[in-house]
Amino acid sequence: AVAQYTTFETLIETLRQPGAKEAIQYFQTAFVGSIGPREVFTPTSLSYARFLAAEGVLYPGKKENTFKISSPLVLSLIILQVIPFVFPSAPKMGIPRRNDGLHVMDTLQVLKECVCAFDKDTIRAARIQSFKIAETKVAGRLGVMVPRETVYDAELNRILMNWLVVHGNFQIAGQWYTNTKECLVGQRRKVKNRYCDLVITPEFDSTASITIRHPGVLLELIASADEKNLEEHFERAQKYGKMIGINEKLAGLNVVHFWHDRTFDNVDMIARCLDTNGTVSDIKPERIVRPSVLHSIRNFFSYYT
Repeated sequence: AVAQYTTFETLIETLRQPGAKEAIQYFQTAFVGSIGPREVFTPTSLSYARFLAAEGVLYPGKKENTFKISSPLVLSLIILQVIPFVFPSAPKMGIPRRNDGLHVMDTLQVLKECVCAFDKDTIRAARIQSFKIAETKVAGRLGVMVPRETVYDAELNRILMNWLVVHGNFQIAGQWYTNTKECLVGQRRKVKNRYCDLVITPEFDSTASITIRHPGVLLELIASADEKNLEEHFERAQKYGKMIGINEKLAGLNVVHFWHDRTFDNVDMIARCLDTNGTVSDIKPERIVRPSVLHSIRNFFSYYT
């Protein structure tokens, strides 16, 4: 709905033009995972940054040649409305379905195909330009720079939009708002908004006896986290699933773990899933992208269906 406001419609239309493609690519690798101001060095990058600033995407910092994202809303609009349009690649295969009689989307296989379709250059650049320091050991070492969750979130959203929305009549929502919670900070009450990373709404089936009204899959992403943060994300995924009304009879917390090398030439996957009968299934380690070797970066997806 926000994208339909005239101001944002004009911005989205401008950034979707072929002449803005290189600037969007630069924004994707340099700013999507960035929190504060960042300095721009090369003349080409500076021209892209100034163009994006003129359009209201970036905001000039106090220091010369520094820029930051103008607002979380603008970042969300670009991730949801611009990047998938400018870079429309997606898996060539049909949307995988489960062989359980319900014939619903196979979320695990969808995630697997999406990760295989990630743009390697984007992931490679993010380790240097949109990084965080891992909270746990990576390849046996502490203090390793790894891409931020936002980088994976943007790539996953791009693939899902170009695949499930374009070819499968699904809807994808990023930063799904669940509710607010008041908490006491000192003598003041502070409102804390609750969000989840991505929600996939099942396609509407006009022939079904019951109208599907609630999201079917909630995705909670985390990159290179320690055990405490993982537990927090698992609990959050379960709580959010109930908040947004996922049918408890069909619900289960499922965890997929992807890890990859620096160049994203090798990607491995392992998973643990809970089916509708409460049976736990362990998916053995599998290499889904080849070849190359070297340091792995650990990343997790948890999803609640």
